[in-house]
Amino acid sequence: MKTVRLFAFTLIILFSIFIKSNEVQKLIYASWDKPDVELFYKLPKEINPDTKVLFIIHGGSRDAEKYLSYWLDHAKDKNVILIAPHFTKENFPYYQTLGMATFSGRIINNKSNWLDNSIKNFFIFFKNKYSLKNDKYLMFGFSGGSQFIHRYLMYGNDKAIEKGSVLEDLSTKQITMVASHINKLEKQIFLQFPDIVTIDLEVK
Repeated sequence: MKTVRLFAFTLIILFSIFIKSNEVQKLIYASWDKPDVELFYKLPKEINPDTKVLFIIHGGSRDAEKYLSYWLDHAKDKNVILIAPHFTKENFPYYQTLGMATFSGRIINNKSNWLDNSIKNFFIFFKNKYSLKNDKYLMFGFSGGSQFIHRYLMYGNDKAIEKGSVLEDLSTKQITMVASHINKLEKQIFLQFPDIVTIDLEVK
């Protein structure tokens, strides 16, 4: 009887692990002195020393979970953790500028809600949570997210960024196409799109 119970318990644990690796999860990041941030994420089937991390920065709709969903099919066989932060309009009205300026260009001198090292904090959290061996991470941004990444690279002091890719004002179909191509071996792509800048983003 004990053997049967142990077997059943093992199956439940394994099934739970399988479900978690196949669903989008969410946590609240509160380990700083800024407003809390929702982090949507998707784990690979297995986490090992080669596991990479890709941060997906949402556009002006701020629907972080939707932007992450565009990547699910293309990342399902990839050894990568997908993470999509949700910067709410209430707490981070100017996330596109890292909270450093208004849309009119007025500098915000209060640095308490600046996001210039935000992704670094999220990365360290996940690195510790899952004992990740990789010291670098990847970034992808669309529309407002691309503005975020552009400024993050310019004004941040984050040495853990490996590579990044940004898109401006493309359709959902084109976003899906980009996600698909980024996961291929040939990375020198998208030159036909005038509003896109890419930097050899590689996910194995």
